Amino acid sequence: MSRTASRLNLLDTFVVTGVITIGMVRGGLALTGYPQVGGGSLHIAHSIWGGLALAAALMIALLGSVKRHVIAAVLGGVGFGLFMDEVGKFVTKSNDYFFRPSAALMYVAFLAIWTVTRFLVTRREGRGFFSPAEWPTPGWLRWVILAWFCVQLAGSVSMALLFFAGGAQRAFGAGDTSTTLGVLISLPYAVLLAYAIVRFFIAGKRIPVAGAMRAITYVGLLIVYPFFSVHSPVLVGAALVVSVLVILGLSESTVAGIVRGMFAKAHADGQTIGGRS
Repeated sequence: MSRTASRLNLLDTFVVTGVITIGMVRGGLALTGYPQVGGGSLHIAHSIWGGLALAAALMIALLGSVKRHVIAAVLGGVGFGLFMDEVGKFVTKSNDYFFRPSAALMYVAFLAIWTVTRFLVTRREGRGFFSPAEWPTPGWLRWVILAWFCVQLAGSVSMALLFFAGGAQRAFGAGDTSTTLGVLISLPYAVLLAYAIVRFFIAGKRIPVAGAMRAITYVGLLIVYPFFSVHSPVLVGAALVVSVLVILGLSESTVAGIVRGMFAKAHADGQTIGGRS
């Protein structure tokens, strides 16, 4: 594996681990009734554990061998996820954990980290931002990706029609800036989606079509979804998961490959430590 690929895998590991951490914490707290660690006037926020995990990750990255960087990436992702999960408390006077725009802040934070870091690494090494595009196997997955594009196109058009008819304004609040901008931006995004669908039927098996569909999906992640994440965090979260899978499906990288790489490196580190003891 090249040095650049290794760095990008560490970045993917950090981001994936952080997102999974937030999902597990939010889901676990909801299932258990949001218990608090501490008693009386004390409350031990899980952002404290996040800070400890980040400190441990930093120490491993600074003092450990290169082979242990994957452990640092996992710990760093867990720590940053625990920290970002409580971002609502840090931006509101009432320390509101359930502050609705916090979902958008988490979204933008992880997306910015992944985008900026990947851009810097690939630019330094003189390679493309994405790995080479390719169609997924088996072939029926191409039709699943096409179906996702059709769903997004239908959703964008329906949202625009509802918005201009006043339905979305009543649902999200009249004059809501994020919704207004989201609808306006989703209109050119709908044109891109329609273009990709037409290209698929004209030359569906060609690699440039896969590259175009991947780039359009990334446009949705980067520009469109953040505006709707304030009012529809669950829906946007589901769309985010599907979009990431689509991007990976149209690339050489895969979720399974990332996970296998994480466990393979961790296993190799364990064997190295065991051999020294």
